[in-house]
Amino acid sequence: MIIPVSLRTEPLTGRLIVVVSRKDAPEPRLTISPHGPPIFGADVENLRPGETAVIDERAPGYPLKSLKDLPAGDYFVQAVMNVYTECRRSDGHTVWVHLDRSQGTPFNLSPGNFYSQVQNVHLAPQSGLVARLVLDQVIPAAAAPADTEWLKHVTIQSRLLTEFWNQPIFIEATVLLPKDYAAHPDVFYPVVYVFEHRVPFSFNPDPASQARDRGAGAAGLKTGYEIFQSWTSAGFPRFVAITLHQPTPFFPSSYSVNSANNGPYGDALFQEVFPYLEAQFRTIPKPYARLVEGASTGGWEALALQLYHPDYYGRAHQEERSPGGKHVRMELLEPGGPAPSPATSSSAPSTRLRPA
Repeated sequence: MIIPVSLRTEPLTGRLIVVVSRKDAPEPRLTISPHGPPIFGADVENLRPGETAVIDERAPGYPLKSLKDLPAGDYFVQAVMNVYTECRRSDGHTVWVHLDRSQGTPFNLSPGNFYSQVQNVHLAPQSGLVARLVLDQVIPAAAAPADTEWLKHVTIQSRLLTEFWNQPIFIEATVLLPKDYAAHPDVFYPVVYVFEHRVPFSFNPDPASQARDRGAGAAGLKTGYEIFQSWTSAGFPRFVAITLHQPTPFFPSSYSVNSANNGPYGDALFQEVFPYLEAQFRTIPKPYARLVEGASTGGWEALALQLYHPDYYGRAHQEERSPGGKHVRMELLEPGGPAPSPATSSSAPSTRLRPA
């Protein structure tokens, strides 16, 4: 594998992955998954432009252990380079990780990574498999989503996280505004922090999205367009909903807490992000007017935020599918707050905890 001098002039460190597929469409790099075609990888350190990196039978693979385990035949191969950045962190550790300006996308789709064209090769028992791949393609940056009447997008560079990583670190927010928000500039609203999706409640004003969201109904959820219809109706409650996008080099979410590996994400939220959003979008800065909720990873985040910051939120909803396949819903309430409402999920046993 070679990276042309025309694409990069500095030495490169990263992880090189080669995908070996029986099909050329979709591109082999787009089929990487636990159930996808065989992949093989090797670390690359200080590879200079024009130099060659080699993946051979010593490179570990999955689900096959080695290239030598491939049966004879015709294949389509493609290479992807996950580019690493050196981070001299404020905690004294120097680590090489992939930074993608907080996009949080898988490495095979991450902006700035290199990949090759697909090449058709034949594997013969006597000659093995030989392919010369040139990493002459660069994954482009995704277009920034446009603001609309309902949805606003905010990108905040965190001073605390930037100092920790010694690299620019950003947290993104998508803000869903209530009906007639612009018509009432003096009105302040309750806020729900939603740790579930990139867009609060999967809100989508496009009627055509109904067909793509068929799985929502099967799961007992409203589609994004149904949420839009409710949200914009005359009698729907008026509040602001906010989702946060805070991937780290190690996982698609920081879990909204401080950690030794990820740095002070919890401090960044409460000292930088939340104050800015609440001032910018006219939310009521009182615990009774703040609710946090989430599902899956977002459920753990909602739980952590309420437990670590019990004086900041008035209520937390956490929902997850249990190992037994049933939905478990938990509500955390502020001391002295109202009694919880009955669980609405027909499949759930409901668990509710009230802090002492």
